[in-house]
Amino acid sequence: MTELGDRMSIQVRAALAADGPEVARLLAMLGHGLPAGGDVERLAAHLERGEHVLVAARAPAAAAEPLLGVATLHVTPVLHRPGQ
Repeated sequence: MTELGDRMSIQVRAALAADGPEVARLLAMLGHGLPAGGDVERLAAHLERGEHVLVAARAPAAAAEPLLGVATLHVTPVLHRPGQ
């Protein structure tokens, strides 16, 4: 958790499937819209594949408060470097 002045804290946490509508809203702001109605299912499938999605929210967050940000992480193995 990061303190921003005396008034606001931000919590970064792993995304949940229920965050789908808010994640879709944030991605749409960047020009990456998701199909209507598929936001929860698409995020859930992404998480089930072991992909990483982080979200930022005000802390403590009220249930109806919008998320502040989203970040995704994907690791791609390559042949020219050691690894799994």
